[in-house]
Amino acid sequence: MKSMTGFGYAQEKESGFCIEVEVRSYNGRYLKINTTLPDALRIFQQDVELLAKNAVSRGTLEIFISLQQEMPEHISINREAIRLYMKQLRGLKDELCIKPELSLDTILLLPGVLDRNEKLDRERTRRLWPRVRRAVTAALVRFDSARMREGAKIQKHIVSVAAEIAEQLKKIEKFAPQTIKEYKFKLEQRLKKLVDTRSHNLQANELAREIALFADKCDISEETQRISSHLTEFTDILKRSENIGKNLEFIVQELFREANTIASKANDNKIVSVAVGIKNNLEKIKEQVQNIE
Repeated sequence: MKSMTGFGYAQEKESGFCIEVEVRSYNGRYLKINTTLPDALRIFQQDVELLAKNAVSRGTLEIFISLQQEMPEHISINREAIRLYMKQLRGLKDELCIKPELSLDTILLLPGVLDRNEKLDRERTRRLWPRVRRAVTAALVRFDSARMREGAKIQKHIVSVAAEIAEQLKKIEKFAPQTIKEYKFKLEQRLKKLVDTRSHNLQANELAREIALFADKCDISEETQRISSHLTEFTDILKRSENIGKNLEFIVQELFREANTIASKANDNKIVSVAVGIKNNLEKIKEQVQNIE
């Protein structure tokens, strides 16, 4: 099981150039890929996105690629820029009556004076692709490992909460028959207080009919069976390794529906209280499931 959030980094070097790749992702119902590449590597954008699509199926994925030149073959000094800087400085000197001190080191650090970047022609750029591909692939592998580690933590938490729901379900199944017995007792006590001109048999028949109607109205056996079945399916899906997020979301919706039905049908405060507890636990699971690929 994989989380939809993760991070991966990789670096490759080629002919004096350093290629760095960062991959990170966020929750999302569908796959969305955002790539940021330097101008020189824009021709590889579709290839990079294809690599990402083969590695991820869901979530918002961001890929940042940078290209730095480590040992430039050519260094160009913009003499015209230096002349313009000096002209402005002389003007300030005369205007403010100051004596500016400007060393060669300072001049070389001024914007636009020193060009360290070697220009890449198209052919040389294309030769960088194997290194770019290797860096992207390595970053995606590390990114995937991070998602698996996070997924394992999420899985552990969800399994724990699902076990709590299973215990809560057992309580409901225990309380349900008692609800009928308690209703029968209350109904008998109520009938005894009535002024009764009818026969004992008629009274017994009406009592049985009332209890049967109540039992049918408050019967939650189908709902508890479906919750049990959904929980079994849910835990089975959790054991899979790929693309289970949407399936889990659907089952959580079904579990919510059954818990709501139990809370509305059960004419018993104890059952309603446990059903509310189940819904609270389902909210915890829902938050976690939204982060699963």
